[in-house]
Amino acid sequence: MSTRDRTDNTTEVGLLDALLDAYQGEVFGVAMYRRVTESLDDPWQRWQWECLTRVEVELRDEVAAALARLGHTAIPDEKEHVAGLAEAERIVGLPWLEMLHEFTCDLPPLVERYSAIAVDHESAVDMVGCREVLDRLVRHEVASIEFHRGELAGRAPIDSIGPVVDLLTGPIPDPPIERAS
Repeated sequence: MSTRDRTDNTTEVGLLDALLDAYQGEVFGVAMYRRVTESLDDPWQRWQWECLTRVEVELRDEVAAALARLGHTAIPDEKEHVAGLAEAERIVGLPWLEMLHEFTCDLPPLVERYSAIAVDHESAVDMVGCREVLDRLVRHEVASIEFHRGELAGRAPIDSIGPVVDLLTGPIPDPPIERAS
């Protein structure tokens, strides 16, 4: 095996580890977002979180497909699922704006983490064709930040969730007909 082959293999292993971490992050996110969605009574807020949850599910599945291209089967870690539920429980009783603020604080490090994967493993990313999924991981965190900031700024629910809805590749949940009082 040449030095180049060992370097590429090391890079690919590093990418595999990063994708496994990202996958488990999405497992955490799906559990958390679903639980938050279930807790919401306001139809518009619930619809927004349904959209957020669907993006998480799509990305979890896309990362799993990228892992499969690397010859690895993605297996959800029950600890991540439970941790996601616990995080949701920590915030579901908070007032709407306070809950959104809590989320806004947690998202920027994820943008940095997902952005770094593509930079740190650039040659392997191109080799296994997972640049698009990494770009979507970053875009979904940025869109989530935009959603939270829009809500905190008082934008209309359909406008604040717009960047998230734009990322959905599957069916978009039907929005409520009218806002609950």
